[in-house]
Amino acid sequence: VEEAVVEEAPETPSEDAEGDEKFAGLDYDLEGKEFVLAAYMAVLKREADAGGLAHYTQAINAGHIDKQYLVDDLLKSAEYKAL
Repeated sequence: VEEAVVEEAPETPSEDAEGDEKFAGLDYDLEGKEFVLAAYMAVLKREADAGGLAHYTQAINAGHIDKQYLVDDLLKSAEYKAL
């Protein structure tokens, strides 16, 4: 009988992370580009730059990241920490 291998939880939020703590004032019902724009405004208090908007919109739409991952990524940024 083989023992099951237990993997450690990754540092990044799982695909189910949207159920975790949400950023206050951010509408998690928005989709794609609209969510990215709202997340930048809620977290960084500014419009999304073209590169960030394109990157995160594509990643969310393709299912590579979830909404909470985007928020967590912005919250970990040097820009947010400097606010």
